[in-house]
Amino acid sequence: MMRHLVLLLCLFALATPLAGCPAEVDDDDTSSNDDDATGDDDDATGDDDDATGDDDDATGDDDDSSTGDDDDATGDDDDSGDDDDSAGDDDDSAGDDDDSTSAVDADGDGSPADEDCNDNDPNNFPGNTEVCDGQDNDCNLGSMFPGENLDDDADGSIACADCDDADAANFPGNTEQCDEQDNDCDAATFATGEDTDIDNDGAVTCLDCDDADSGNFPGNTETCDGADNDCDSPSFATGEDTDVDGDGTVTCLDCDDSDASNYPGNAEVCDGANNDCIPSTWAADEDTDGDSDGSVTCLDCDDSDASNYPGNTEVCDQQDNDCDAATFATGEDTDVDADGSITCL
Repeated sequence: MMRHLVLLLCLFALATPLAGCPAEVDDDDTSSNDDDATGDDDDATGDDDDATGDDDDATGDDDDSSTGDDDDATGDDDDSGDDDDSAGDDDDSAGDDDDSTSAVDADGDGSPADEDCNDNDPNNFPGNTEVCDGQDNDCNLGSMFPGENLDDDADGSIACADCDDADAANFPGNTEQCDEQDNDCDAATFATGEDTDIDNDGAVTCLDCDDADSGNFPGNTETCDGADNDCDSPSFATGEDTDVDGDGTVTCLDCDDSDASNYPGNAEVCDGANNDCIPSTWAADEDTDGDSDGSVTCLDCDDSDASNYPGNTEVCDQQDNDCDAATFATGEDTDVDADGSITCL
């Protein structure tokens, strides 16, 4: 009994051996170890190797020989030889690695953010097929859809998306204007009046200056009709922009632009002139000359006597030779002796 008590005291006072205690069987030093009957070793670090061969160091982690796993100072656990780093993540026996930033795929295209060139657009990810949309669909700047890197007319629309890459007035999203072109690259949309031609003259309504008259359209030849045949108001047929006699009829349409009494549409009067500019129409008796003196019936004061007509010279014959009752030949209007015979006779 006494011997057992002494041994117990020795265990509590290893640093200062008591007299009568048996010599130590293990040795703690900084370089070599001594395994006693139990095979354990206590060195300067205070770690302990027991019969299982595991090691407890100053960090308090545990390595056992049965699984070969390692617990380091961070307290994470790796078994079956896989590794969890200081982030505290866990890798299971499948050998995969889960760290503190789990894989992110914001656009759901199957490509993680750290590999996706645009993780906000599911149309762009490595291996995708390039389409004409001006984006890097396959995440390879060296490959492009044909025409996706061209803009020949410099209208801001790439060639493969532009319906007319030779004309900067035509590109997707542009506003339609009346020019008979597809300005917005949408064949179903038009400017107002760009898809109609009321008079069927080949000019769309919005370009035709008079879509009710097929004689008037852009590019037509001007004729003397008082209309804008070519839809270019500064251009006219010869004489179409003048009116010499001021009768309201342009020169090229007026049969007598020196006389305001004669123009198309005027009423015929007996004056021997073509008042309405229609040679076949006359005032009453304006187209006859009974005595063939050159004066039409309605103007001749005596169409039965060729000696009497307007403009003739008066002679002493007691007739109105000039059809002017106020004029006479000399002595034709006097009878000095009042014998009934005019002076000249």
